[in-house]
Amino acid sequence: MINKISFLPWVKSLAKYDLGKGVRSVAELSNTNEKNIIKLASNENPFGVSPKVKAFVEDFTHELNRYPDADSYLLRSGIAKNLNISSDQIFLGNGSNDVLDYIARICLSPGSSAIFSKYSFAVYSLATNACGAEAIEVPVDTDFRPNLERLADSVKANTRVIFIANPNNPTGIYVPLKEIVAFLDNVSESVLVVLDEAYFEYIEDEQIKSINLLSSYPNLFITRSFSKAYGLAGLRLGYGIGSAEVVSFLNRLRQPFNANSIAQGAALIALKDKNFLQDSIARNKLLRENLEKELSVLALEFLPSKGNFILVNFSNRVDSDSNSGIGQIVFERLLRKGIITRPVSNYGLPDWLRISIGTETEMSSLLKTLKSLFAS
Repeated sequence: MINKISFLPWVKSLAKYDLGKGVRSVAELSNTNEKNIIKLASNENPFGVSPKVKAFVEDFTHELNRYPDADSYLLRSGIAKNLNISSDQIFLGNGSNDVLDYIARICLSPGSSAIFSKYSFAVYSLATNACGAEAIEVPVDTDFRPNLERLADSVKANTRVIFIANPNNPTGIYVPLKEIVAFLDNVSESVLVVLDEAYFEYIEDEQIKSINLLSSYPNLFITRSFSKAYGLAGLRLGYGIGSAEVVSFLNRLRQPFNANSIAQGAALIALKDKNFLQDSIARNKLLRENLEKELSVLALEFLPSKGNFILVNFSNRVDSDSNSGIGQIVFERLLRKGIITRPVSNYGLPDWLRISIGTETEMSSLLKTLKSLFAS
């Protein structure tokens, strides 16, 4: 019997990651063709992938019978060259959340703790709890900005890791790197500070580059993703950047062939196609700013975002006695119109929705629907 198997006690209490609604189930619910469903839930790149990447993937059949390069030599070298660092400072994962999980596994165990701000990426808590460690959630300021001084003051003798998302998901808030530097100066070198930069490509006005901080702060580790601005979410590839020593520990746990051949080749090509990347970033900015303008017209509160999504509060526009929260009500109304957004009640924000930036056509449809629901 399964109840005779001894599972780890802290795993029994884990809640699985909330993946949100899929296109197929929404198509059935809304009686809409799958092709007409508008997915604004997962912060993907709505503009597709680089044409050069598409050509590579479509032609990639000759090596499917072979295992990938276990060392990911060409891709790690390409990333290292792009960042002007050594390839032994690069660690690849099956998405950047995979890298975050590896970080937790090399640092955390029962009796230790990890710290992160409230309303941070859910994986920090999940990865921490999966190791049997204590997850310490630190309150943010009233404007949702993470309070780095409070974060540093929360470090305990058993703290091993601090997670900081920048820009943060789901709030979209960005902390200038000069503030990160001051924070690093105030944290013990025995604590690994993980700077999660899954959305860093969307930051255009930062003078300091986080990569340049690595030489001064050996306890800094940076994670990035090919799933967002590069448009490779379906291939699942992320990477971490840090000292060669930290990377060597990560590689001791890494399973062989964890980055598949197509992902490695596509990412290397994507890195080189600067035109596609910059076009995606520019279009995202225009569409995000337009959405912010239209939300203001509709008197809907939102948090100014530096990512490819916006967090919107509907509490002042919907009357409800529902225990599920106003965000869920609006989510379901949009679902019936074939539009998928992301409820964030699991973050303690039941009246809010996170809305990803889509294509020009998708955003036009979203705004038309929002106006039909909320225009005075």
